[in-house]
Amino acid sequence: MNSRELREPPVCTARTASPVSREPHGARAAVHPAGRCRRIGLAAGAPESVGAARRAVAETLRAWHLSPLADDVTLCVSELVGNAVEHAAPRAGSPGPGPGGHPPGAGGHHGIGVTLRVWPEWLFLEVSDGDPRPPVPPAVACTPHDLPAALPGFPLADRGRGLFIVGTLADATWWAPRARGGKSVFCRFDLHDRAV
Repeated sequence: MNSRELREPPVCTARTASPVSREPHGARAAVHPAGRCRRIGLAAGAPESVGAARRAVAETLRAWHLSPLADDVTLCVSELVGNAVEHAAPRAGSPGPGPGGHPPGAGGHHGIGVTLRVWPEWLFLEVSDGDPRPPVPPAVACTPHDLPAALPGFPLADRGRGLFIVGTLADATWWAPRARGGKSVFCRFDLHDRAV
């Protein structure tokens, strides 16, 4: 694999397709004949989107013979889609449509996208939404076992643990703004470190 392939994950060209790498001048070339990609579209304001994403990801991993990853990846997709449902959905009383009838800053997209990509050594999970604000990791920089000592007499928060869980389960996480508005949050799962 060359350095360009390591910097840029494959691009999906269809709902379920083989990935292609980005080449100079817009040319596309196959990355790996066994490479796979699946894109799922969900409604941003629908709480049932979390369960639908979880089921679709589990089915996809089974079909790709990556079932050993299913628990970690489905928990990560649950947390990330749950965040998108809560934070990226249009709210009652939010600013009205902007130019072209789209809400300001949303690029006209109120959906949530979930994309799975497999490379020979990695599985990538991407969750995209129309909210341009970056994900906010938990402020406490300690392990769950240290929390009671770090917060004596203070009950654990009901919220804010999702990104900590995602960061613990995935081998790498990051986010990036999307060109048409919103953002994508990425997780990488190393296949060679797991029994797949």
